[in-house]
Amino acid sequence: MGFEQSDTPQGQTELTPQGTNPAPMLIVAPGGKILWACDDFNRLSGYSAEQLASNGGLEHLFEDRSLCKDILKKTEKETAWDGYATLLDAGQDEFVARIKAFAVHNGSEKKEIGFSFQDITRSKKNAYLESRLLMAITQCTEILFSGDEPPVVVCKVLESIGKALQTDRAYIYSIHDENGLVAKRRYDWLRKSSLNNQHYQEFDSYRLSDIGSLLDPLIAGQDVTINRKSRLSTYLLSLMEAMQIRTTLKIPIFKDNEIWGYLGFDDAETIREWSGPEKKALKSLAHNIGAFIKINHLTEELLNKNRQLENAIESASDGLWVCDLKNKNLYISPRMYDIYGYEPGDWPMDMQQIKDILKTEDTELLEHNFKEVIKNRIPSYEFETVAKHKKGRYIWIKGNVSFTYDDAGKVVLHSGSVADVSTEKTYELRIRRQEEHYQRLVNSLKEVVFETDKKGVISFLNNSWKNLTGLNIRDCLGRKLSDFIAPAYRDVFINILHKLDEQLLPGRTEIQVLKNGQPYWTEVWMRGLYDSNFELTGISGSIFDINSKKIAEQQLRESEERYRLLSENTKDIICLHDKDSRFLYISPSMQEMLGYTARSLMGKEPWGCIHPDDISDLKAAFDQLLAGKEIGFTRYRVKHKKGHYMWVESVATHQEASNDGGETIQSATRDISQQKSAEEEIINALDKERQLVELRTNLINMISHEFRTPLTTIKSSSELLLKYLPSLKTSDVKDRFGIHFERIMAQVNRINELISGVLLLGRMDTGKIQFQPENLDFIEFINNFLQDYNEAHPEDKRLPELIIQGDPRLIMVDRLLVAHILRNLVSNALKYSQGKKNPELTIKFEKKLVTITIRDFGIGIPENDRKNLFQSFFRGSNVLTIPGTGLGLVIVKQFVEMHGGMIDLKSELDHGTTIHVILPI
Repeated sequence: MGFEQSDTPQGQTELTPQGTNPAPMLIVAPGGKILWACDDFNRLSGYSAEQLASNGGLEHLFEDRSLCKDILKKTEKETAWDGYATLLDAGQDEFVARIKAFAVHNGSEKKEIGFSFQDITRSKKNAYLESRLLMAITQCTEILFSGDEPPVVVCKVLESIGKALQTDRAYIYSIHDENGLVAKRRYDWLRKSSLNNQHYQEFDSYRLSDIGSLLDPLIAGQDVTINRKSRLSTYLLSLMEAMQIRTTLKIPIFKDNEIWGYLGFDDAETIREWSGPEKKALKSLAHNIGAFIKINHLTEELLNKNRQLENAIESASDGLWVCDLKNKNLYISPRMYDIYGYEPGDWPMDMQQIKDILKTEDTELLEHNFKEVIKNRIPSYEFETVAKHKKGRYIWIKGNVSFTYDDAGKVVLHSGSVADVSTEKTYELRIRRQEEHYQRLVNSLKEVVFETDKKGVISFLNNSWKNLTGLNIRDCLGRKLSDFIAPAYRDVFINILHKLDEQLLPGRTEIQVLKNGQPYWTEVWMRGLYDSNFELTGISGSIFDINSKKIAEQQLRESEERYRLLSENTKDIICLHDKDSRFLYISPSMQEMLGYTARSLMGKEPWGCIHPDDISDLKAAFDQLLAGKEIGFTRYRVKHKKGHYMWVESVATHQEASNDGGETIQSATRDISQQKSAEEEIINALDKERQLVELRTNLINMISHEFRTPLTTIKSSSELLLKYLPSLKTSDVKDRFGIHFERIMAQVNRINELISGVLLLGRMDTGKIQFQPENLDFIEFINNFLQDYNEAHPEDKRLPELIIQGDPRLIMVDRLLVAHILRNLVSNALKYSQGKKNPELTIKFEKKLVTITIRDFGIGIPENDRKNLFQSFFRGSNVLTIPGTGLGLVIVKQFVEMHGGMIDLKSELDHGTTIHVILPI
């Protein structure tokens, strides 16, 4: 066994099989060196021969590298290897493949090893098989209750489910007690005629004891899976070998909660693992088959009973009576007594008394109907009612009564016959219950089940129709199904009807129906109903809701497109890492930002590019992400391909493990080198500014100190001169000296006030003034403040008029800061309203605020000056002759903002000024 080589036109080596091995997709040397790979291998794995060789060789393809070595050892001895293995494609995604490895020859003595691969784990294939199985189960349910003969129905079911499962045999065995339990094959379907070998034919009946404990799990309702790896006796292994069975699955079938038999499937080629969804779906099918068997059993039983009843009717007369009212004569046949369980001597010869004996709840309705018949002189009347048997039970009676009238319309004679139809009624009730059970099954299906005539006029819909379309079933019966198809798909639907008329099976078709007037995605499956002449008489089918699937597909396409556009066009580096930090995906911007190609880093860890001082912090952040914690932005240094380091910033998210992969970390990284430089410049600038503030503060403190010392001397000397001034004898000298001394004192006080303000601003700039709030009785605080202010300014006899609004209460403020605010605002209000009405001080308590309003009626502030009032040393153009420093409102605003409050000023020239201070409490 081997391969012959021949030269292709391109000069490449072509290998052709000599034995039963498939054509190789990959050729390697005995040591595992990659020699050649075909295009099919490239499409399957994403590798070319050169790429696989450069990425670590053949072992890099296997998730378990020791398995790769074992395969090479066996094939070096010219022993073929056939089995399954988990492989890693070029994107390091796992997939399971069936692998065949075998020795090949290239025309020389040198041996080489060929590999063929068959991918069996693609998610789309699995999803397709599961979908196909569910559709087949639905189709089988419809076939079971289609009304055809049982053998035809069951064979169709086995064929449909066998094809959907891609199995080789499907069959049904029934279990009987014949001096021990015996299983007999009732129906089967074979994919190929070669599977109907002699051993399989001979196995159409067998004793369950011959194959071990198969019965116990089936009775317990469990499925049974057997393959050649199971622990079996030599007899069973040889039996499975002879019947070409590698894996078999048995699903129990129950009737009336007792084991009836089992549904079986054989796989002749693979050791198959039946999935949970497959087993669950097949158990549902087995349940429906059990219900079908029960219904057919009841139907056969009912038919037998009906035949027995017909024979009894033919061999014996119904119960008869004749009542001659004119002659008062009553005749009752013996059969009548038998029907009701009485003997001839048990009944009185009075019709009314007999009716009382047989009376039930239905008798009154029957008598009412008799009266209506007699009233209208109707000669005969058929009835069906319930009567009471002698033993107390109720029986169903079907009969006919004839009336004879006289000329006046009065009944003179009535006669009739009755028959006991209780048996018929019982079986009719059973059939009705079975029909109701079937109806419940159909109405419980998620998909819509429908029937139409050959023109598409609806005759049946199950309950899912309303869920799908939002329409009542009653309103839709009798209308064409095409009326409910979206206009864009009506031609598609009509084309399907034409195919069915030509006895073609259109398969499943995606069509939009109208749901609440809007297009809605569905998948429609239809089959034709034909008469004995193969003429189309009607259509049945199912409609599946796939709208969510179609929307999800569209959203997925849009999401993938957006992600592709983002990752390929953004300047940020978009990466995907596995849980071991290795790169799974790198956007093209990696080369633009850091100089590395994405291919050179794929499958590698990033730590070699990270600054050594930042690696530990970055690994800790990676571990926190895997632990489910959010870490926000991370800054670190990364090495450019040219050798220098750059500052970058990354944000990452943790992606949970999916069905076809493990946990991943997705990250986005941007260059912040310029931002980092700007931050350092800002830090340096702030440090310089802090030094300047400290220098200015120290300078102000020094100058203030140097000013205050001579000012104190001037002030004390002036006070001494004023003290000695009264002792002068010349009054003219007294007056002139007194005026100048008062001016000196006023200017000294003004300079002191200015120095105090400047020092206060300096303390605020350096943060030496602390905000220390406390609970105050604010009304008491205001009253004390006004009293202290009055005592400190005896020269001005005026005070603001105090107005209180709202409910007074304790408030949380800084006592010293608020006192300074009030002192400045009250002083200004009095100073700039000399000779005017006293200012107003209003305290307004609100839910979460207190508002302090100072309103004066003085000179006001020019409009052009108002915007500069809160700047240091600025004073209005109309107050230059009035003493002031231009620092008061600046300090007030700072103290208000330390409370988290606001200050608002409104003024009108020559009409006064109003200032609102709003403080949170």
